[in-house]
Amino acid sequence: LDGGAGFDRLNGNSADNDLTLTGLNQGTLDKVSFSNIENIYLQGGNDNVTIENGGGLSGLLDGGDGNNTLIVDNHPITIGEDGKIIIGDGGSGSGGSGGSYKNFQNIKGNNSGNQTNKITLNSNSNNVSITGINSGTVDGTAFTNISDINLSGGDDNAIISATGSLSGTLKGGEG
Repeated sequence: LDGGAGFDRLNGNSADNDLTLTGLNQGTLDKVSFSNIENIYLQGGNDNVTIENGGGLSGLLDGGDGNNTLIVDNHPITIGEDGKIIIGDGGSGSGGSGGSYKNFQNIKGNNSGNQTNKITLNSNSNNVSITGINSGTVDGTAFTNISDINLSGGDDNAIISATGSLSGTLKGGEG
């Protein structure tokens, strides 16, 4: 499926969708290959989205309803003030897609053992709970295989349980 020129939209269905982004605006959705698609709306279902190294969208990926998981391969993750997730550097340099992602309840860093997975929060007051090794929640969104967290600005609250730890750094930022 080739979207060609323009700003295209691909819709999933209400079942559990499996989406893999292999390049900018390209990948597979439930075994159907696509390219030149800038926006994807997965609708309902418990969806799994894998963003491989070099993968991403220039538009919006909306997980829709359900318990959706975003699996990221070696990209920094930023949670914007509007709650949207930005993968890479947001299009300002190499590795960024310029797009954003919403309606994901779980973020999982790909754990191949040779990369550092990072989450950078926004200037809002955020709540982080580190409950396991490189795992926990950020403002209600669960994360696993994330070694570094930057709280950035805002009056943040970070709780580290007795079983919680990060193999990287928890940076408090301003606030």
